[in-house]
Amino acid sequence: MLRCNLNEGILAMTSGHRDHAHHSHSDDAFGVRNLADRLGICLSALCILHCLAVPVAIALIPALQTFVDHDWFHVALVVILPVLAVMAFIPGFRKHRDKRVFYWALPGMALVMLTLWFHESHAMQALFSIPGSLCLIRAHWINRHLCVCCQSGHGRPVKSLAEIS
Repeated sequence: MLRCNLNEGILAMTSGHRDHAHHSHSDDAFGVRNLADRLGICLSALCILHCLAVPVAIALIPALQTFVDHDWFHVALVVILPVLAVMAFIPGFRKHRDKRVFYWALPGMALVMLTLWFHESHAMQALFSIPGSLCLIRAHWINRHLCVCCQSGHGRPVKSLAEIS
């Protein structure tokens, strides 16, 4: 009976024993790509939360405005998010060859990068970073599911592990 095991973020098809010749985990980029997808989703979600929470916090506690300098946050995300995208999308594309990931990722990265030009206006930063982050989340989600599909040997993206067991 075939079973899917999720071991350290790596989906492996087994028939009761490990097939090390087929799935070499030591030199497999799937684990790094999977981690980059997960971190990309989390940091993009954190960006959205930041854009929504900072104005509310400042409105509730006006004294916070003197302490909250969130420009460094956007600069950090503009540096980190593209690095995670490259770490996830290039190996993912090599595995699944599906360009849909880039249809979401490229506009998402462009929108997030545009926030640097609007450092004076939190509203303008939010206007670009929220949809940009949503696009990146979608791109990482598509990439993860396409890679799980390729890893499992199925010809279509899977919605859950139950679907492949």
